[in-house]
Amino acid sequence: MKSSLTDLKCELYQSGGFSVLLDTQTVSVVNDGEDGEPSYNVVLTNSNHTFPAGTSSAIGGNTSIGVLGYKGATQIDTYIGTITGSNSDYPSKISAQVSNNDTTSTTITVTASSTLSQDGTLTIPVTLDGSHTFNMTFSYSLAFQGTPGTAGESGKNVATVYLYKRADSAADAGLPTGTLTYHFNDGTLTGTDASYFND
Repeated sequence: MKSSLTDLKCELYQSGGFSVLLDTQTVSVVNDGEDGEPSYNVVLTNSNHTFPAGTSSAIGGNTSIGVLGYKGATQIDTYIGTITGSNSDYPSKISAQVSNNDTTSTTITVTASSTLSQDGTLTIPVTLDGSHTFNMTFSYSLAFQGTPGTAGESGKNVATVYLYKRADSAADAGLPTGTLTYHFNDGTLTGTDASYFND
């Protein structure tokens, strides 16, 4: 029986809710055609990608897309035509390089430059058997860094400490009246320590 299911989409979110999307993976389902009529299907192994960015534009980077074509359940060659972009960033700020075109291992490498500053899509025309063309969509986005927060308070370099010394049978020593300072950077004590000892 032919299934009506065409894709399975899995989304990974940051723990605690559904507001921060970390990754998305789509798995396509290939079906046989009706009796006597083979179906044609195209699968992109990577249909979307998020590029790391600074506060205003991409840091740069690339990702690969495998382009798979099927006639029924049999893999066949895929031919990539002219790729177009959804905005003027393509191809000056984001580019797509096709390798092994018109084979069963067709691959597209999408590269983002450091001047890319907005999300967008690429339309990829894929032709099977010379006459069946599918316009596939690849989406890309940028993960911008947040603005720096305010500086925290400086850590303490010194601390005032009190040292006591008494015999086992003596009463508890009272609070010393002198000043003794411990320096965290070198582990030294400075100040007058005579009043800190009570025998």
